[in-house]
Amino acid sequence: MKRTVAILVLCLSIFCFIASAQADVGCCIGSFNKDYTLTGNGATDMVLVAEKQFGKKRGDFGYTGNWCAAFVNDCAMLAGQSDAIPFKTGNTHDCGNLLSAVKNAGGTVIYDGAVIETVNGAKAGDLIFYWNSTCYGHVGIMRDSSNTVEGNSGDQVQFGKPTWYTGGATRITIVRPAYGISYPCTPDSQPTHFAAVHARDITDNSAVIVTSVG
Repeated sequence: MKRTVAILVLCLSIFCFIASAQADVGCCIGSFNKDYTLTGNGATDMVLVAEKQFGKKRGDFGYTGNWCAAFVNDCAMLAGQSDAIPFKTGNTHDCGNLLSAVKNAGGTVIYDGAVIETVNGAKAGDLIFYWNSTCYGHVGIMRDSSNTVEGNSGDQVQFGKPTWYTGGATRITIVRPAYGISYPCTPDSQPTHFAAVHARDITDNSAVIVTSVG
């Protein structure tokens, strides 16, 4: 029995290492559907951007690796929330790194516990991370307390539930990013890290927004 458990833990650890190593770094906002109007509310706009991508697949965006975390980052860029959900140039965006970045940026853990259908207190715009015994293997965006929108769900953007994930999730962690106000900007007023990483992807400047400049 102990040997079986040890082998299972080893396999999950290897899976997490591979998933992290193959995580997509994002930079695909040029392929996003921009048929939306931002409201100025960071959480609302995060969900709005994500929902407009419903049904789009990995190849439609241009992602090449595991892309659930990269999708969240790119939604944040377009929703003007890259301060609350930071993009780290040169780093793969595995789910564990994303969770740490959001918390370090002022995010608040709303729930950390068993996988349940409805999370009291969860709101639209919260991020949901799925723990599979050894690492965080997937991330999505809450639409409300019991519904999600997630990239890389069956290799596409789908609506789901906190209990949907079949990757062996044993716990979920829900974090509320420190959202700010969303507003349009021009390329010249974009933060340096945004312009450097995404300059080649900006095809519709009117849809690109940030929460701070300089």
